[in-house]
Amino acid sequence: MTCKALETIARYDMLRGAASVCVGVSGGVDSVSLLHLLVQLRPQFGYTLQVVHVNHGLRGAQADADARFVEDLCSRYGVPCAVVNADVPALCRAQGVGAEEAGRMARYAAFAATGCDRIAVAHTRSDRIETSLFHLARGTGLKGAAGIPPVRGRVIRPLIDCTRAEVEAYARENGLRFVTDATNAADDYTRNALRHRVLEPLRGILPGFEASWARFLDLAAARQDYMAQQAEKALLDARLPGGWNAAVLASLHDALLSECTAQLLSGWMTKPPEARHVALCAAAVKAGAGRVSLTSDRFFRVKNGLVSLETKQPEHFEPYCVPARDGVFRTPWGVYRLREAANDDPTPACLRLDAEKLQGDLVLRTRLPGDRFAAPKRQGSKSFKKLFNEAGLSPEARAKTAVLCCGGNVAWVEGFGADRAFCADEETKTMLIVQKEELS
Repeated sequence: MTCKALETIARYDMLRGAASVCVGVSGGVDSVSLLHLLVQLRPQFGYTLQVVHVNHGLRGAQADADARFVEDLCSRYGVPCAVVNADVPALCRAQGVGAEEAGRMARYAAFAATGCDRIAVAHTRSDRIETSLFHLARGTGLKGAAGIPPVRGRVIRPLIDCTRAEVEAYARENGLRFVTDATNAADDYTRNALRHRVLEPLRGILPGFEASWARFLDLAAARQDYMAQQAEKALLDARLPGGWNAAVLASLHDALLSECTAQLLSGWMTKPPEARHVALCAAAVKAGAGRVSLTSDRFFRVKNGLVSLETKQPEHFEPYCVPARDGVFRTPWGVYRLREAANDDPTPACLRLDAEKLQGDLVLRTRLPGDRFAAPKRQGSKSFKKLFNEAGLSPEARAKTAVLCCGGNVAWVEGFGADRAFCADEETKTMLIVQKEELS
């Protein structure tokens, strides 16, 4: 397993430049093995480790015992451990999602809050195959068929090319203790049922199927990556103020049009778009006219040669007071990372703020009437309306564009960078950098 994991780390360049790594540890064999491996590799790569264990509030005393097990394990390794208690049932009700999805949301929010350069999770090749089968059974395209990606943003999966059997063998060889979640043996969850009733019998019929399926996953991922790149280029070519050129999109191959449509909807909707919505929207583009109702207040429209994304009423959010100038913060409209850095930091100049000019409390909010933005190295300033019009932002994007304010003055605008009054220059000693986090 160690050799495979090292090959995966090198293949996807998972740890280059990583000074700190957060490891999600449930206490099960996969995550315990991952932690053990990363402890062994620590001298080679030079990172620090931080463990996060999330108690989902679903299994009572057993979950509490799992948390204590992880704390004891980390104590033996000399690795800091944070136990985060999450109310998954409440999150299910608030977000309108199932327990599995709510648990995933809680975990990744806790991982992101550490501010570590990388977030390592213990998904294996077996998990990737199960996810692929799950998506295929429900109906999916290449992206879903490819299963779990090895890397997504700061999230890395060093064991993604290892089978569950190989991980269990590693645990035995190294004498690792771990806990077993009793719910994994029950077929109440769809993934468990697929594992027990489909994949385990399939291993008996075709012992080598996992290696073959893994090759398919890599091919699907490569082709999906290519399609995504082509769709990005096509959407850029079709961009117009307020939307996209319907004729340009309609001229695309059906497969590429579908990918373009899926990208538009994915970047705009709060949940992944349904296949039927993608098909309906693509059909409207081909027809040259149409209006697709996606939710009660979100619409895809093709009219007068323009494809546009519309909302009935833009969403507005209460200002969010930033509690510190270094960390990851979850706001109602996204997760943002603030960090102080030296003036030689390679971050693009447009994102750099002069920390000494930011006197007073920092507040993240959305636009307000009267807001103006002064771009560095340019004369004058622009109203947000003119700024957003020139950038071709949709009403939805305008409503969710984050604005960092200091003392009531606009200091930074998401997608546009630092305001002239607060931007860093050659004399700046300490910078504050603001970036939106992209998590899986």
